[in-house]
Amino acid sequence: MSSADRSIRLLAWAIAARWFRPFAPLTALYFAQVTGSFAIGMLAVSASLVAQAVAEVPTGILADRLGRAVVFRVAAFASLAAVACYAAGGTVLPGLPPLLIGAVLDGIGLAASSGNEDALIHDALAAEGRSHDYGRERSRVASLTQFAGFVAVMIGTLLVTGSLRALVVVSLAPAVVAAVLSLAVRDIPVIQSHESTRRPHLAPVSTSLRALRDDRVLLALFGTALLAGVLGSTVWTLQPAFYALFLPLAVVGRLLSLNFLESAVGFRVSWRITTRFGRARTLLVAEAASRVGALVAVLVAAPWSPFCLAASGMGYPPAETARNALLMERYPATARATIASVLALAISLLSAAVAPIAGALTDRAGVGAAMAVMQACLLPSLIVYAWVDRRIGVVVPAASAARRAAGGSVEPPDPGSASTSPRPSGPA
Repeated sequence: MSSADRSIRLLAWAIAARWFRPFAPLTALYFAQVTGSFAIGMLAVSASLVAQAVAEVPTGILADRLGRAVVFRVAAFASLAAVACYAAGGTVLPGLPPLLIGAVLDGIGLAASSGNEDALIHDALAAEGRSHDYGRERSRVASLTQFAGFVAVMIGTLLVTGSLRALVVVSLAPAVVAAVLSLAVRDIPVIQSHESTRRPHLAPVSTSLRALRDDRVLLALFGTALLAGVLGSTVWTLQPAFYALFLPLAVVGRLLSLNFLESAVGFRVSWRITTRFGRARTLLVAEAASRVGALVAVLVAAPWSPFCLAASGMGYPPAETARNALLMERYPATARATIASVLALAISLLSAAVAPIAGALTDRAGVGAAMAVMQACLLPSLIVYAWVDRRIGVVVPAASAARRAAGGSVEPPDPGSASTSPRPSGPA
């Protein structure tokens, strides 16, 4: 086993352990129990979102300048401290203060992990000249994380009849495991930017903005990822309410857990799909199938609609794998974590703005109509994906162009792209 494989395996188990939280689906309810009010409890949820938004870009810059593994360890220990604060709420310390502290730490952990983990996987492989394996390894990590989420939700469903605090305390054990494993993840030397600037600590930010300005394909992928992240997260939030229109609450929980299992299996095989059909083509076809299937389910609003909506999620793993690989290939090496953090920050801010609008629309027209509107807003992205599919083999990514100019190796082109070989037969 190579050094990169060993590091990625440790990384995968650390991420899975960190997100093994049986209490996660019931966080808002637990906060309400501790504080005695849903309104007060939701202040902690808001604190987490604010902390994540504030820390996104700084943690990205730190990852690009100090090292990916250093920031990864910050995420693991922040998550452990957050769960400990949640468990202490209402026992060691009264009510809201420990929840607020935990929520802020949770937000910092989320910010430190967004983008940095993908950059760490990519850089570990690139150090051994294996950048072309990124899609496969990233899919395996995502599959394990989703499976951990599935098992955690199932355990939470079984133990929910007892104390909610017990679920939080149980979550401490995997958080400790995640923190310990993070210490063993190998650091990769970070490529430093030699750009002359008055503020060298902000060099990754200027590099990121310049990359978006100069690479139209990157800008298109960045914009569609932003739209998918904002509307997709809002749709996911409303999805249980749509299920509840047709199914008992007990079945709703099981169907949601199956979404995690579906994603775990999907991520496991999605890299094979992207290798066979090409990343840009996979992104187009998977997104089209997912969006159209979901739109039909919410428009028809029949007893079978929840199952159709759940099945439409099968397009998410291959689409996300393809999108992430395309973005990571085009991100500048000196600002890979920063530009990913900029995307995460934009998603957080816009999601906070869209959520009240979606809620008002749901109150006025119903959950099905609100979800239909958001799914319809995602359809224009398919035109952009088709354009990217045509352009991906014609426009050389800035990172590859720089390596070529320096006489270095260039990653293999996207299989099935316009400039390489005839497109394989398959879904089109």
